Amino acid sequence: MQSFAGKLFRQVEGSSSVVGARGRLYRYAIYVQRGLGIKRVTVQKLIDSTLGDPRGWTRGAVRFQRVDHDADTFVFVADPDAVDTLCAPLQTKGEVSCQIENRVVLNSERWKLGVPHWLGSIKTYRQMVTNHEFGHRIGKGHGSCPGPKNCANGPLASSRSAATSRSQLASTERPSCWHRRFDSHLCQGPCACASREKQAAFLRPAQPSPFRE
Repeated sequence: MQSFAGKLFRQVEGSSSVVGARGRLYRYAIYVQRGLGIKRVTVQKLIDSTLGDPRGWTRGAVRFQRVDHDADTFVFVADPDAVDTLCAPLQTKGEVSCQIENRVVLNSERWKLGVPHWLGSIKTYRQMVTNHEFGHRIGKGHGSCPGPKNCANGPLASSRSAATSRSQLASTERPSCWHRRFDSHLCQGPCACASREKQAAFLRPAQPSPFRE
């Protein structure tokens, strides 16, 4: 048990095989906050399989390996208060996940509930947010705001987790978790043109999600 941001976390033990054929190796350790009702094995399997999927970042010059020591990347699944602390000075406002420095911080409420406008399953939402934040970790920034149709053809159609309405999502293709090209920035989608306040307001679920483990 270790303490981060004033909260207790349990680390996922053990290591995985290296995935990816070439490029920089990112060695990541996973920590899940105690008391969230989220199983470490669920997080571990989802993140390992997402980073190792041949449709993901390993199509380019990058490799990943989960470790329990000598990590250079630290993945936290944390409650909204801890997210705000771990992501500072980024303004997550208890609503979203982030990547900052060597940390990938996943908001437990988003992990458990998704967002109301996500048209896929909770699994694909988790794959999307994992891919998106790890995309930042390997150096990918946000693209411009081309509009929903163009965004669907961009490198990360699935970053629609920040879209502002179901009607915008309906004008794009089905939800996708995978990046079209390795050598592009993350497509931010129509929400790039909205205020941060509107993004946060929409990301707050109005009612419990039907998603279950």
